[in-house]
Amino acid sequence: MADRLSHLAFVLKSLSIWYNEFEGHKAGLSKNILTAAGYTCLEAGATIVAGSSPCLDSISARAVALSCVVFATTLHAQDFKDEEGDRFIGRRTLVTLFPTFARISMMIGVPLWSLCLSRLWNVDFICSVTFIAYGTVVGGRFMIYRTASADKQSCKLYSVSDFKS
Repeated sequence: MADRLSHLAFVLKSLSIWYNEFEGHKAGLSKNILTAAGYTCLEAGATIVAGSSPCLDSISARAVALSCVVFATTLHAQDFKDEEGDRFIGRRTLVTLFPTFARISMMIGVPLWSLCLSRLWNVDFICSVTFIAYGTVVGGRFMIYRTASADKQSCKLYSVSDFKS
């Protein structure tokens, strides 16, 4: 197990160096891919530590891979809240380069991923409806509410965090 974890730690550190020292954060595509890959390393490591085997089984591997893809394709949700700051420092993100497409992709992508994951994991009807409805509300907010304040709230909802503020 320690071998696999040290490999994941090495990959995570390499991604961090690429992101921070070699300006991987400056371009939207590399920013999303590097961040998703970093979270994938963390998720894989945590899954290995929590599991009974020193490696991922097929279900765990599929879950980690899907998390990576979902995150890579929707991570730009976090770029809406600081679009002005990204433009100021010259960071090129999907949101700064293609703002309308970025909003449409959230409106379609979040509910679509919610539907796909509900079906893939055979989630019961009530939970599926709740999950898809939440995804639809979150995705729709990015399209309907377009102020900096609304984008911050939409990002919190996307992250499923801090509902009270």
